[in-house]
Amino acid sequence: MHDFAVGPKPSAAFTRIVDRAGRKKAMVVSLTMMGAVSLAIGLLPGYDSIGAAAPAGLVLLRFL
Repeated sequence: MHDFAVGPKPSAAFTRIVDRAGRKKAMVVSLTMMGAVSLAIGLLPGYDSIGAAAPAGLVLLRFL
C-alpha cells in the first residue's frame, strides 16, 4: 500500500527533472536522496531515547 499511495507523486517530480536537466542529473539526485534518507534512518534514535517520535520519524523518512 505504501508504494502505491506515494509512488506517483515523486515520479511526476522526477519527470520534470529529467525533462529539464537530463537523465544523469536525475539519477544523481535520486541516488543522493536515497543515500541521505538511509543515513538519517540509521542515525535516528530509538524508542527508548525519544519515545513516540522515533516511529513517527521513521515513517516520515520512509516517505522521503
